Amino acid sequence: MVESLILGFRDMFKNRQLFLVFETSILLICLIIISASSSLLSELNNSFNVGESSKGYTVVPIANDMSSNAQLVNEINQLLNTGGESFFYSETVTNQIGFPTVIVIGNAFNEELYAKIYAKSDIKQKINFANVHFPEQTTFESTDFSGFDEKIFEYFPEDEIVIILLKTNQLDKWIELNDGLKIIELVKNVRFSELDKQEGLVNQFEAIFEDSFLFLQSNSNQSKEVSFILLFVYPVVALLIASLVIAFIIMYNSLFKKLYREYTIHLISGATLKHIFVRNSVFIFTLISVCFLIVSFLNGFQINPIFWITLVILLLIFVVFEVLLYLVLIRQVLLMSLKGDY
Repeated sequence: MVESLILGFRDMFKNRQLFLVFETSILLICLIIISASSSLLSELNNSFNVGESSKGYTVVPIANDMSSNAQLVNEINQLLNTGGESFFYSETVTNQIGFPTVIVIGNAFNEELYAKIYAKSDIKQKINFANVHFPEQTTFESTDFSGFDEKIFEYFPEDEIVIILLKTNQLDKWIELNDGLKIIELVKNVRFSELDKQEGLVNQFEAIFEDSFLFLQSNSNQSKEVSFILLFVYPVVALLIASLVIAFIIMYNSLFKKLYREYTIHLISGATLKHIFVRNSVFIFTLISVCFLIVSFLNGFQINPIFWITLVILLLIFVVFEVLLYLVLIRQVLLMSLKGDY
C-alpha cells in the first residue's frame, strides 16, 4: 500500500501541469460557489428575520443644502414614534460617557416617551451617569441586549457598548443636525416590519425625502440577486463541473494508456485493482486537500458558513471523482483481461 502511495505521488509529479490545471479549475469553481452561496444565504437570512421586510435603503446625497435638516429629522422622528426602528452612533454622548454609544429610536415597547440606557454591568459601574448631560431625562433599564438589531454589534461588541433606546419628540437634541453623514446613517439603518408596510409607513417614510438633500433607493431589489444566482450562476457552475468531470475522465483514460505497460506488469506481479486505485487516488486527494487549505487560508481558518460550504463542495467533488476513477479502472482492467494481457 505504501508503495502505491509513493507511485501515486510520482505520477502526480510527472503530470504536474495537469495537476495545476485541475487545481486552478477546482479552486475557481469553489470560489464562485462560495461567493454566490454566501450572498444567497445572507439574502435568505434577511428575508426570514422576524418583522423585517427589506434590507433598508441606499442613501445618496444630491444637494449641499442642510437648511431643512431640522424639519427632516423631526418628520423622521414622528414617523418612527408610530412604527419602524433605526439607530445611529452618537459622538457627542460617546465623548461624555467614555464608551461607544448607539442611539436606537423606535416604538418597540408601545409606551409613552422614554429614554432608557442599556449597558453591561462592568460598563455601568464605570460610568457616573450623574455627571453626563443627556438631552432628556434617562433611566438605566437593563444589561440585556436581546431584541436589538444585530447590525449594531457588527461594529461594537456587547461588552464595550452603551445603547440608549428612545421614544422621543426631541430627536433633534440627540443628533447633530449639521452632520449630514449622521442623518444618512439614521436613514440607512431604518427597518420596518410587515405590519408597518401594510399600514403604509414605508410609503410615508419615503415621501419625507422627496424634496430633501437625500435620494433613497430601496434595497428590496436584492431578490433580483437571488434570481440571478439561481437562474444563471449555479447553472453555469454546473456546466463547469460537468466540463471538469469530462476532462477528468479523458485525462485518466489517457493516463491509463500512457501507463498501460507499467500497470500490466504490476498486475502480473500480484498487484490488485485496489493498489492501482490507491495509486491514482493520490492525485485526487491531493487536489482536494490543497484546494481546501487555500480556501481555509483565505477564510482565516475560521469555522463559519464559508468553511462548511467549502467542505461540502470538495467532499462532493472528491466522491464524484473517486467513483469515476473506479469506473474507469474497472473498464480498463476488464479490457486488459479480455485482451489477455495478464
